[in-house]
Formats: sequence, C-alpha cells, structure tokens
Amino acid sequence: MTRRSSWRARFAAVLPRRSRWKVRSRALGPRWRPFVDDAVAAESRYHAAVRRLDKGPLRERLETVGRDVATAVDQTWQVASAGQDLTDAKDAIDVGEILGALERSEGAAADVRRRQLEVAKQVDQRLVATETRLRELDARLDEAVTRALALGATQQTDALAGIGSAVTEVVAELTNLSAGLAELPALPPAPGTTER
Repeated sequence: MTRRSSWRARFAAVLPRRSRWKVRSRALGPRWRPFVDDAVAAESRYHAAVRRLDKGPLRERLETVGRDVATAVDQTWQVASAGQDLTDAKDAIDVGEILGALERSEGAAADVRRRQLEVAKQVDQRLVATETRLRELDARLDEAVTRALALGATQQTDALAGIGSAVTEVVAELTNLSAGLAELPALPPAPGTTER
C-alpha cells in the first residue's frame, strides 16, 4: 500500500460509513471514482429498500445478503484505490524520456531501459484490463441489487439464494482483482541509481 493509499484508508476509517465514501471517492481521479460512486449508490438503494420491508424471514435474508453487498462496495474501493495508485505510477513514468535514453544507451544500460519500457507497457495493459473488469463487476453488482429489490417488492423468496450467490461471486472476483494488482513487477531503477 502506498503512502497515499495508507493516508486515505486511515482518514476514511474514522468517519461514518456514508461520509467515509464521500471522502474516499474524492480521493480518486475521474477514471476510478465512478466505480465507487456506483457501488455506494447500489448499496444505498439496497439498504433503503430492505428497511421498508416488514420484519420477517425475507427481510432477515436480505439483510444477510446486504452484508455481502457492503463487502462488495469495500472491495470495489480496494480495486479502485489500487487502480488510482497504478494510474499515478503510470503518470510518473516518462516513456519518452526512457525511449530517448535507450537510443543513447548500450549493453546493460540499454537492457534496463528496455525492461522499464516493458513494465510501463504492463502497467498500461493492467490498467485497461482492470478498468474493463471492474466495469463488468460493477454492472453485475447493480443487477443483483436490482433483482433483490424486485424480490423484496413482490415478496418472492424463491430466487433469493441465486441473488446471494451472485453477490458472493462478485465479492470473490473483486477480491481476486485487487490481489492481482499487487503482482505487477516493480520498475527497474535507472542505470547509475541505487534502490533505497
């Protein structure tokens, strides 16, 4: 976790959940903020609808699913935050400068420059793949919430297990996506520099 991510997490943790998401969302750039905002909106709709239900087995089961919806929001934040950190790292990589240095380099120095370019390419590919996957998972969470709201409105319980499973799958895939963002190789240091 970078210093910026650590600060965001510590600061947001002391606030009430709704306010926490507003603060967290503002910490993200326009590429990643909509995912968190959409997930938070879906969670808010979900809990508002559950609160309108009479107490009973259906409400209890929907409240259980609601805990997974909240976890999905938390995991969406984890992915979006890591995506923001990766975006910041990508923005700090000056590919033009690396290419220029590569033209002037040879031997081991040229090899390092080529590895830097390869990592920059991997960062770009990972960002695009993460954004695409997060958009899909965000849509699946929204669909599951919509289905749950329809069940609550009609008092049907027969499809509730399927909705719970759908939300659980989204949580698992978001968790895997977040873990995958940590697997990107570090950028090799420029020749003549030492790692701290």
